[in-house]
Amino acid sequence: MSLIQDDRYRQAEWLLQQGEHARAAALLELNVDDAPRGAQSLYLLGITRLLQHRLDEARVLIDRAFEVRRWLRDVPGSVVDVDRAARLASVTLPDWVWPRYEVERKAFAAVGLTLPTVVRSRLSHADVIFVQVGAHGDDPLHAFVAEYDWSGLCVEPLPNAYERLIVRYANNHRVRLANVAVDEDVPPGPSVTGTEFVRFSALCASYAVPRIDFLQIATQGDDYLVLRSVDFTRYRPAVINMEMICLPLAERVLSFALLRQHGYAYRFDGKDLLAVDRCVFDDDLCVVDRTHGTLLPAPPASPAGIPRRGLGLAGLRARFLRRALAGRETAAAPLDHSVPDELSVR
Repeated sequence: MSLIQDDRYRQAEWLLQQGEHARAAALLELNVDDAPRGAQSLYLLGITRLLQHRLDEARVLIDRAFEVRRWLRDVPGSVVDVDRAARLASVTLPDWVWPRYEVERKAFAAVGLTLPTVVRSRLSHADVIFVQVGAHGDDPLHAFVAEYDWSGLCVEPLPNAYERLIVRYANNHRVRLANVAVDEDVPPGPSVTGTEFVRFSALCASYAVPRIDFLQIATQGDDYLVLRSVDFTRYRPAVINMEMICLPLAERVLSFALLRQHGYAYRFDGKDLLAVDRCVFDDDLCVVDRTHGTLLPAPPASPAGIPRRGLGLAGLRARFLRRALAGRETAAAPLDHSVPDELSVR
């Protein structure tokens, strides 16, 4: 990174802290065409324009920033109140996706909503069934499959990645592999490129998947399309871990809405989304819906496969914390998602 460019950005952050919006904007304008800080500068400049009530210009800048780079670093609350800027924009420009995205991505506050914690809480045994759509690159699932002897189905259309899967699971008869692509909008069968397309429901039926406890989605851009193809009345995963960095803002918002509709709480770190079925994890996690400032409705009975257990000490503490958090203002800063030792689920 250019030292001059980085210095401009840091100076602009400091000026925004002092309320010097015009001077900060002038510095950021010098950065927007330079990589690698260009997209981040575009984003911060857009936020600055919002605070200056130059809304149309802000919209162009922020949308452009997410086109250039799908993942942008959060602006610290000490620099500028992005939540306030988003609320202003949502009222004045109700058809703009970004303000809703800012609200929805921070919708839930929770203690312990991390992948290792939720797996250790309810899925640390061999009865878990997983489906993995997209098994290339970094694979957060493999460690759990190896440690807990999970059974399931790995789906990967790319030939090279599929060959690596064959090697990885050569001695594991509990894991089956499918060299197909999941797509609801393409007619089933081989394509002109030779890739075979299949609908999610047909895939699960052909491999006789009885239920899904853990769903991993990482398709580098088709993640929402896979998520919306899941029949939540037939398959209701306890945990969904989903790559989201490649999705445009509109599909991220649609993903949030779909998960909320089906009773999931989620945490989005800017790259990946972790969602949990509240009817399974409500006793363990302290979940507050920040968009309403009140507790979510009580979850329904737990589905078969992942049993609910008594509250125990961790659950009682979570219930206490949940009640305390419910009284906080909606605009409160997101909670630290790290898990203190006394709240760790064992």
